[in-house]
Amino acid sequence: MKAIPRDKPVYVGTGTDIIDFEPIKAVTIILRTTGCHWRRCKMCNYYLEQAPPPLSEEDLISQIDHAISKFPEGDLIVKIFTSGSFFDEREIPRGVQESILRRLPRDQIRKLIIETRPEFVTRSAISTAVEIFDSFEVAIGLETTNDEIRSRCIEKGFSFEDFKRAVEVARACGAGVRTYLLLKPPYLTEREAIDDMLRSARDLIPYTRTISLNLTTVRKNTPLHSLWKEGYYRPPWLWSAVEVMRRIREDPRFDDIAIISDPIGAGKPWGPHNCKRCDNRVKDAIRRFSITQDVRDLTAIECRCKKLWEVVLQLERFTFGVPLP
Repeated sequence: MKAIPRDKPVYVGTGTDIIDFEPIKAVTIILRTTGCHWRRCKMCNYYLEQAPPPLSEEDLISQIDHAISKFPEGDLIVKIFTSGSFFDEREIPRGVQESILRRLPRDQIRKLIIETRPEFVTRSAISTAVEIFDSFEVAIGLETTNDEIRSRCIEKGFSFEDFKRAVEVARACGAGVRTYLLLKPPYLTEREAIDDMLRSARDLIPYTRTISLNLTTVRKNTPLHSLWKEGYYRPPWLWSAVEVMRRIREDPRFDDIAIISDPIGAGKPWGPHNCKRCDNRVKDAIRRFSITQDVRDLTAIECRCKKLWEVVLQLERFTFGVPLP
């Protein structure tokens, strides 16, 4: 078995994001830490990426130095993730958090985004980040504003009120908020999943300036993987993501809110998919829309499988929990 390096991040990659609806190069960093201490979400196996003990402070600093060495030239958005929460001091001690932030090239970074669970959004942590980076955004995987779905279908371990408290703290410190929603967690039909995302997006209008729509993928060694193998779960249709994003973008209440998505695993049986003929085209359209915010990128795509998706939305409620193709 290949040894897992403690001094290298899980991932460093470049892409494109937006600031004020304008495209900009982005770098995504996933640091290898001791992993998420919650570890109960039904679709998540990120804890498997944890570093083998012992993980030293020097290892964490080496990881960020390695990531910085991969930065392209020019202005950037930098997004930092762990396999849990950056601001959880069990993963990254507070002093190391600050050291990591201070090592980043501030003159190059237009915006820094860091993901964390809401319980780790404290005035101390966020104030330090805002002191170093004027444009700082906290990213929180809320998944849905429906507490019952988040608790029973995902087992996320916090409430919408916890999220709102974190937003209040972040904003009081001068930070922005980016919110991740999850399209089609286990036990929801396709129609229920669409409705949940639209309702959640509306609920989030007062609390966020960016909504990132994550399309559920099936990962090994998770409860969701067992459901999928037994035929009780189908990942979301890409058409469902198109529908959600189109309806949000066409709603004037969201004029100041960006809606983005990167459909990981699109076209795979374990990932969001339509039919094999259109998966790549629809995936590319979603990614293109995420940069342009031009709804025409979504409305211009067609495939005959869209009719099947529409039938699924009508008939799923009669299948007693068994997903249609």
